[in-house]
Amino acid sequence: MTTPKGESQYIYGLHDAGGEQLLIYNGQPRGWILITEAIRATPHEMHGSYHNYQEIANNGFGLVVRLNYDYGPEGTIPRQEEYDNFATRASNFIRSSPGCHIWIIGNEMNFEREQPRKRGSNEAEVITPRRYAECFKKVRHAIRGVAGHQNDQVIVGAIGPWNAQTSYDADPHGAYSANKIPNAPGSYPYFGFFGDFIKYLTDILLAIGPNDLDGIAIHAYSHGYDANLVFSDDKMGPPFQKYCYHFRTYRDQMNAIPQQFRHLPVYLTEANGDTNPDGTKWPDVNSGWIKNAYQEINNWNQADNQQIRCVLIYRWIDHDDWSIMHKGQVHQDLRDAVAYGYTWNPIVRPAPIKIPTVKVTIENISAMLPKHPTTTPYQSRDISAIKRLILYHSVSGATITPKALANYHVNSRNFAGIRYHYCVTNEGKVYQTQPLMIVSPHAGSYSQESIIICLIGNFSDNPPPTKQLGGTASLLAYLRSELHLGEGSVFAYRELSHVASPGDTWTEWRTSLLNKVNDLLKEGVPVTAPAPSLSPPSRPVGGGVIVHDIIHTLPTNSSNPSYLRRNRRAIKRIIIHHTATSSMTTIERIAQYQVTNRGVYGITYHYCVMADGHIFQTEPLESVSLHAADFSQDSVGVALIGNFTQQLPPQKQMRATAQLIAMLSAQLNILISDENVIGCREVIRTSSPGNTWLNWKHIILHQARNFVK
Repeated sequence: MTTPKGESQYIYGLHDAGGEQLLIYNGQPRGWILITEAIRATPHEMHGSYHNYQEIANNGFGLVVRLNYDYGPEGTIPRQEEYDNFATRASNFIRSSPGCHIWIIGNEMNFEREQPRKRGSNEAEVITPRRYAECFKKVRHAIRGVAGHQNDQVIVGAIGPWNAQTSYDADPHGAYSANKIPNAPGSYPYFGFFGDFIKYLTDILLAIGPNDLDGIAIHAYSHGYDANLVFSDDKMGPPFQKYCYHFRTYRDQMNAIPQQFRHLPVYLTEANGDTNPDGTKWPDVNSGWIKNAYQEINNWNQADNQQIRCVLIYRWIDHDDWSIMHKGQVHQDLRDAVAYGYTWNPIVRPAPIKIPTVKVTIENISAMLPKHPTTTPYQSRDISAIKRLILYHSVSGATITPKALANYHVNSRNFAGIRYHYCVTNEGKVYQTQPLMIVSPHAGSYSQESIIICLIGNFSDNPPPTKQLGGTASLLAYLRSELHLGEGSVFAYRELSHVASPGDTWTEWRTSLLNKVNDLLKEGVPVTAPAPSLSPPSRPVGGGVIVHDIIHTLPTNSSNPSYLRRNRRAIKRIIIHHTATSSMTTIERIAQYQVTNRGVYGITYHYCVMADGHIFQTEPLESVSLHAADFSQDSVGVALIGNFTQQLPPQKQMRATAQLIAMLSAQLNILISDENVIGCREVIRTSSPGNTWLNWKHIILHQARNFVK
């Protein structure tokens, strides 16, 4: 592929013109030059650069020009009120400066010192990602409106690595979340919050969007000129301990680029060792630092990562202490590097999506979501009927909530309820929105045997965020494990129908998602099983206990005889059980097992108490559920989720059980005594609630008595 004029296939380069001779090898130019310009924002000003851009391009070098409003506290871009004038000035400047077609807008916008001052103040007008995006898009539109520049690359300015001075609220347009890390100094410019500089880069890209951007600039340095620091994986201190402290900060920046921007060229436009421990900047030594820097970026490019087209050594001209103009040993280090002939790959290959491992706690909100008052309810099924996991997208904004989706399904579409079993947000949070035994008719003939999973957002043009894919992968791995489903059980709905869901980008992320699911199944599924949905609680009774009613969300089996009914006055005792399962087993799964394998109509317990102390009512007190054979007629069955054959229940679980006993004692006029509160093993032949029962029976009775005092 022929490299266009004004570009170079080589990754070498200098910040500033004047040292081009160092980039020539055997008479062949190998590299790039960056020129930085301060153009202000006077809209009628027409003059261009005093540099001869055409000469640089004609000599075979790549050329990048950075357009700044000004330098230092004047602002790398102007105040917001001047964005239109700045864009007009940029277009006039470009008309008068032929020879360049790659433009960077602004520089290190997260540095307080690069931000414009507020009117009449020494404090900066913060360049938030949204402000920068607004300015950038105006300038790009103006540049591409100039004749001969319709296809110019307009590139986002580089962030300042390691700088945490810029924090900000969530985007008013919903593109990004707030960037505020507490425990920063209370004084200006922090006011109590650090800003994550890597998130700042991501948020700028999201605010601009992939259709208004042509490339990305980054900066990378080490803290000293020891050549080994280029390869160092040393990390920063808290709260940024996950980020690299030296040259490999470029990796943090590259990895933060959202998938929809991974096809764009990247330009590393400032690189050096910053300052040695003794305070020197660019000592005149051929240390190999430059050679290592180019080797590092070549290795990155050769691994088929998003291509970095250049590494520009900062700097040539004698404007500050980093100038290498008069440092012959540093020149030799650069010449040695140029001799290797490293190039970037002009063939753009979409980088594979790197899906992170997201630890998921599924929040079951199914009982809280609206149901249609007149539409026929959805059918139910045995969980054993489930064979497929089908993915959809909501075709909505990324910030819509599951409750809003449910309201739309019920109120606008007249559906019986929300048609998804799970919803996954753009942050990777997972909500269960229907019990698994409910048949959602959203998948046509496949509905009876499918679980419907909705990724919130519209993925027609861009893939889901990696966090959302991580949460989805964790959910899929969990469901495959719990339901014993094979590798071929996951489908996009578009693979089963003529509907496009989950978006036209499915093929871009399908393989990465399914591979991640398989990896999680091998490594361990990072999912906390869902607690039952929290319905509106009953009034606190007996020590403030709150009971969540999930009776109508649990599976039943109509082919088995219904439970007999009784008057509450018939209840004389409380019988304690354990489920003899993992403490993470869901109540829904216990109910499904009992109605499928034990020939009962519904779950046999009236109440279940989770390890974290949540209490759920699972059968009405009037129901004679068969939890204790003949002793069921006059008793309430209370099950603690877990297995207490060898260990006592957790303190929270015992305390909640005692609160429940106190509540039932008050409601049913049952005296709290050894005879009225018993373990199931005391009346029938069973080990429940575990061999440790007599070691903790007195504990819960004592606590229960205290709750009713």
